[in-house]
Amino acid sequence: MADLKSIVRIRLIVLVAILASLAPFSVSQVLMARHNTDMALESVERTMMASLKRIEGMFNDARRELERLSSTIALISTSPKFTPEDCQQKVQDVLAIYDKAERISLLYPNGVAFCSSDPKALGVSFADRDYFQRALSSPMVVWSDLLTSRITNRVLLQSARAVWERGAISYVVTVSLNLAALKRATFEQVDVPLTQAVLVDKDGQVLDSVTYDENAPPIRSDVIALAINSDSGILHPPGADKSLFAVAMVGGIQGRLIFETPVSAIYAKADRDMLSGIVLVGIETVLIAALLMLALDWLILRGLRHVIVVAHRISTGDQHCRVKLTSPLPELTVLSRSINMMVDRLESAVLTDVLTDIPNRRALDVHLDNSARRLQRFGTGFSLVMIDIDHFKRFNDSYGHSVGDQVLKSVGKTLERFARRPDEIAARYGGEEFMLVLTETDAGKLAVHLENLRCAIEALGITHAGSPYAVVTISMGFAIINRDDEVPAALTRADEALYCAKSKGRNRVENADATNDGGAAPDCPAVI
Repeated sequence: MADLKSIVRIRLIVLVAILASLAPFSVSQVLMARHNTDMALESVERTMMASLKRIEGMFNDARRELERLSSTIALISTSPKFTPEDCQQKVQDVLAIYDKAERISLLYPNGVAFCSSDPKALGVSFADRDYFQRALSSPMVVWSDLLTSRITNRVLLQSARAVWERGAISYVVTVSLNLAALKRATFEQVDVPLTQAVLVDKDGQVLDSVTYDENAPPIRSDVIALAINSDSGILHPPGADKSLFAVAMVGGIQGRLIFETPVSAIYAKADRDMLSGIVLVGIETVLIAALLMLALDWLILRGLRHVIVVAHRISTGDQHCRVKLTSPLPELTVLSRSINMMVDRLESAVLTDVLTDIPNRRALDVHLDNSARRLQRFGTGFSLVMIDIDHFKRFNDSYGHSVGDQVLKSVGKTLERFARRPDEIAARYGGEEFMLVLTETDAGKLAVHLENLRCAIEALGITHAGSPYAVVTISMGFAIINRDDEVPAALTRADEALYCAKSKGRNRVENADATNDGGAAPDCPAVI
């Protein structure tokens, strides 16, 4: 009872401490409200600067795309030998796949349009346009500043490139930038709320505008004058304490894009974020308190109890027991993995022959027990193969035990290749003796399999002067176990078959359950 009261007191202390930690955080949030507002304004300025860079990049990409389009038209077109109708259809087809272009025209060197995607431009002279005159003396694409189209009366940017043939200008390619399409894309780049945005030329004349707040007054003339003489960035005009202004230089033009965003909305958002933060942290604190209480009562103690139980079972000899624990605490996870790795290594060391690195006699006994249980429960038969290296004592006497150890390793690795099925094992039985437990119960197929194994050992070509075959060979005897059979009896039969193989000259396979007239070992099949 006293222990129960102590646990309750500990729980109450932990819960009060967690909840009390919420109070200073709430006070600090209130004290930092002004600081957070300033930080929010600075964050908006950074966001606006990033938006301005994206807008500039978008306009520059559009210009480069149209310059490539002009170059492409210049490359694929020659002197105007086709009819105006054919030319108009061609440029209209090209225009259909370039959404950033508004009009494509081909002009004679005198500035008169003889081909255009807009029929209204045909026959119109553009010789007085500054960009056209500059194109006549430049090998590159030239651009206009913001101007009003005499065809559509819309604001546009115009590119022009002269196409030369045989030392003279054949015609001039002009491509108009689709500012209407770019205007929509421009506002998609801005990640802050806007009051309004205007496009002004180099003289401060408003060419286009978009208004988001109908009650907002027009942008003041002094702000526009400041923007015309500023590079891209944030403006801080005097007396504009309720709005934040940003200016963008786009497309290399002398005009400017001016954006206005309300500062009052920024402050209001910062206040809302502050209050939301306090509420959210309060909720999180309560949830964390509840989760910590559950962790103290269930996760940690349950995990430790599980580790202790497993450790006790392993210490009493249950080598198959493993820690199965998922815990949020890395210490418990590391402990679980360490225990499992330790047991795995111990089991591997106990069940592996040190010399040949294949299963040892102990592992073989475990495997035989499991196979016998499957036989009794499901009637799944299997085969036992006793193997002995022929005249191995003579080999050791002639070449030394260190070389003999290498032979044992080579034979063990070869045996492993012939016991790859599930529920099969190749193990060292003792000294130069090995055993295979195989799932094949057809005597004919098993004999062929073991004959291949015999040939594989012989094919190793290990010199053995004390053997009549001049190389290291093995003798094998096998017995097939069925439901009514027992492992000890089958082992005896396999051992007798092995003895029979030795008595018949070694380097052969004998079946314990069939008569064999003996004879020399057949020729080995080709090794593939």
